[in-house]
Amino acid sequence: MKKINLYFLLVLLALFAGCKKSDDDDDRTGDWTRKADFEGVPRNAAFSFTIGTYSYVGTGYDGDDRLTDMWMYDSTKNTWYQMAAFPGKARSNAVAFAVNGKGYVGTGYDGDNALNDFYEYDPTTNTWKQVADMPIAGRYNAVAFTIGNMGYVGTGRDGDDKDQADFYSYDPTSNAWTKTVSIGVKRSGAFAFVIDGKAYVGGGINNGSYETQFYEFEPARGTWIEKRDLNRSDDDDNDDDNDDDDYNLSRAYASCFVIGSNGYLTGGTNGGSILNTYRYDVADDFWVEVDAFEGSARQYAASFTAGGKGFVVTGSNGASRYDDNWMFDPTVSDDED
Repeated sequence: MKKINLYFLLVLLALFAGCKKSDDDDDRTGDWTRKADFEGVPRNAAFSFTIGTYSYVGTGYDGDDRLTDMWMYDSTKNTWYQMAAFPGKARSNAVAFAVNGKGYVGTGYDGDNALNDFYEYDPTTNTWKQVADMPIAGRYNAVAFTIGNMGYVGTGRDGDDKDQADFYSYDPTSNAWTKTVSIGVKRSGAFAFVIDGKAYVGGGINNGSYETQFYEFEPARGTWIEKRDLNRSDDDDNDDDNDDDDYNLSRAYASCFVIGSNGYLTGGTNGGSILNTYRYDVADDFWVEVDAFEGSARQYAASFTAGGKGFVVTGSNGASRYDDNWMFDPTVSDDED
């Protein structure tokens, strides 16, 4: 009888061990939840911007065609609505930003050419109008962000497939673009986010290599300041005895969003699609790993912040394109499920 009881005890312990989360998982904050699927066709390289409590996702590539449709997501109702289609050429790999209650979308790739045209979306009338073209020949896989009443667009790849470092600001009041200071290293497929009036740009690819430089842009001074490298193991002050000090965040075509005073980076590729997610602490200039993305690994996804949560929607992994929508909540942990 004792041998039988011991046998069942060992089986139960084995089952428990197989179901238990690892200590690493338990230590990571935040949790991902699948929300209402994007209602357009699966795609990658779509644009996204947020105005008020609504987020907009549009254009992109479905594997056969570039697209012009646009959809609005209401995070409070967890519902998508189709809005007025983008009026320019069908495209993927465009950029978008929002200023003073209006969305701006431009650049991108139409399957043959890099584009430089730009359009303004008014959500109060659900209408588009063309605005001033960017003063460049064409660009795709660039980054865009908003600081104050200005939109900024920079980096990316031109029509000759050359990576660039230049940046331009757009003033909606004067409908004019102005060249600003270039970032330190050329790149395409980078990521960008804004915290407390400063932009942070990093990652991407240059000449086939994944870049590790990470920069802070301060518009008042018009300067880029290089921050801690994205490949922590290369830092001179790295403590090799502490695994928490080691990380390699160099990647391209990643997703990012801001919650409170922290930036978050997830997905992308560095020789293969990535699942891990990191939080950037501005004060410490340091990245901390949080709960890994729980959908399929992907790149070229759209991302945005709504209601104090981060969202990652659409994207691709190889020939697969997605229409699922995932929400990240930093206030809970996956071990609370």
